[in-house]
Amino acid sequence: MRDVRTVVLDALERLRKGRGLVADDVDARVAPEFAVLFATPADHGEVLRRKLFDYLDGLMAGLPADREVIARVTLNVPPGRPDANLRRRMAFLAEEFRFDERTVRRRMDDAYRRMAERAARGPEAAADRGDGGRAWYVDVLDVVLRLDVPRPHALERRTVVATRSGLDVVDVPKADVEVVFGGRLTPDGLALPRTLEKGERHTYGLMRRVPPDRSRLVYVPHRLCRYFTLLVRFDPERLPGGVWRHDGVSRDVVRAGRPVGRELSLNGAHEVLVEFTGLVDGLAYGVHWSPDRSRD
Repeated sequence: MRDVRTVVLDALERLRKGRGLVADDVDARVAPEFAVLFATPADHGEVLRRKLFDYLDGLMAGLPADREVIARVTLNVPPGRPDANLRRRMAFLAEEFRFDERTVRRRMDDAYRRMAERAARGPEAAADRGDGGRAWYVDVLDVVLRLDVPRPHALERRTVVATRSGLDVVDVPKADVEVVFGGRLTPDGLALPRTLEKGERHTYGLMRRVPPDRSRLVYVPHRLCRYFTLLVRFDPERLPGGVWRHDGVSRDVVRAGRPVGRELSLNGAHEVLVEFTGLVDGLAYGVHWSPDRSRD
C-alpha cells in the first residue's frame, strides 16, 4: 500500500473536483485505501460521508487561517456553495483575498500538503506515549469471534501505522496465536514482510483459539488504538442469557462479570457487533455475556 501522505493528497485532489463534498456521489469517489483511514469496510452512503467530513475537519484543525478557508472552500465542505464548481470557488477566493488564482492554487496545494502530513503523523502524540506508544500504533483492529464452530476462535485483522522509520517487528499476543497473513512469528514478536517507513501502514491477520466456555472478549489497549470493532457470532444451540457492552471499564469490572454496560440484542444470525473509537490505554472494551439459555 502507498504511504498515507500520498493517499491523502490524491484523495483531496479527487474530492475537490466538480461540486466537491456537496456532490451526490462523493462517497463513490472515496478510494478504499483512503477510506480505511477513517471508516470501516461496512460504511457507505451517509455514514461514510459523515465520517469523511469529521476526518477532514480534524486534518484542517490548526491550519493557518487563510489555508483553512481555502481548503474548506476548494473542497466545498458542507453547507458549501451547492451550485459552484471548482473554478468558480477558486475565483471566489481570489476575489475574497484579493490575489490572483495562481496564488490561490499555491495556497490550496500548501493546505492540502499540510493536511496530508498531519494524516501521516497519525493521531496526536502517537509517537511518544510511553513504552507502548513508540514506533507504531494500531489504526484499526477488527475481530470476529466464532462461538458457533467445534473449536471456537477469534480472527483478528490489525492495521498498524509506523510513527518512526525502520519498523520491522510489532508486538503480538504470545499464547495460542497463529499468523493468518502479513508476517511471521519470532521470539521478538511479529516480523513484518518489509521494513516500514514513517507514516506507512501494514495489515496482518491472527487467529487465536478460545475456550468453549468463554463468557467475554475484551480488548485492553496498551498503545494508541484509533478504532476497534468486534463481532461475536454465537452458537444457535447455546444462545446467551444476556449480552452487554464494555465501553472503557476497569479490569475489576470485567472480572466481576456483572452487567454494567448497554445491553445488546442479537441479530437474525445470532450475532452482535460493537464499535469503539478513541480507546484509552488500560481500560477494557468489548462484549460480555451470561451463560447460555439452555442451562436455565
